[in-house]
Amino acid sequence: MSGFSIVRQSWKKKGEGPDRPDDDAEEDLNQRLKECLLARDYRQATRYLYLMSLSLLNEKQLIKQHADATNHEYVSQLQGSVWESPFRYLTGLYEKVWYGDFALQESQFTRLHRYFEDFFKSVAA
Repeated sequence: MSGFSIVRQSWKKKGEGPDRPDDDAEEDLNQRLKECLLARDYRQATRYLYLMSLSLLNEKQLIKQHADATNHEYVSQLQGSVWESPFRYLTGLYEKVWYGDFALQESQFTRLHRYFEDFFKSVAA
């Protein structure tokens, strides 16, 4: 699948928040996403797509990313912007998959992945 190189962000583990990568070493979210896709781990791949969206929004200075923020605080930071509604939708999908332990089928993930890619493109434009 294409579109993985839109956002590149290295992370260091900070705190114990659920939206923090698991490894102590810096990691490339794009590479981790590709690994999840190869393993057909669509739940984890959804997590990395969401982390990539946060990274892109932070990079574009549309949100201020910090260790203690909740997903809904990020949605609130986008209030009134053209990205609020699509990001709210993606946040809901992410939370259903990640926190609800919802097992995605490949066709469902393909659709979800497309939503994220469209969002990345609109924010990056």
